[in-house]
Amino acid sequence: MDEQTKFYFKHAKKIEKAVSTFKGAVKFISEQIDIVASELNLSSYGKNDSWRNIWDKEKK
Repeated sequence: MDEQTKFYFKHAKKIEKAVSTFKGAVKFISEQIDIVASELNLSSYGKNDSWRNIWDKEKK
């Protein structure tokens, strides 16, 4: 077993908690972007969690 694998098994619960926290933070930020876009009468768009845009669908 390599060092990374050993580290993971030693700290698995903390790593899973960090992953869960990260996912929650991404969801929160995405929701906030949606709120801002809505307040500006615009749309939010993104292909994944690390890439989001606010844009005007009417103007291309």
